[in-house]
Amino acid sequence: MSESSLLAELTLLETQLRDLSSAQSFEGLLSLLNAKHDFIHDLDVSIMNDDEKQAFISFSQTHYDVMLSIKAIREETLEELKGRSSAKKKVRQYKGVQNSAG
Repeated sequence: MSESSLLAELTLLETQLRDLSSAQSFEGLLSLLNAKHDFIHDLDVSIMNDDEKQAFISFSQTHYDVMLSIKAIREETLEELKGRSSAKKKVRQYKGVQNSAG
């Protein structure tokens, strides 16, 4: 990947993360991160120039912030579901528990 295309790709990816996070489009975020998983994990910072490194650092911070936001929203949602006595089945499903007894 050329220098300019790597820089453009990182900048675009960061912008997409911010936009999807702002819109709280979690399915979109998951889809984007899954599609770009190999690209992200195959990046070699040791061969990047200074501009690419700065773009990567900025992207990494945005990615971290987005993941923290998603975690917080999941925790809030779980607490909200726990607060409803009629939502016990939904809480179990949300946690990934397949047993629907009780």
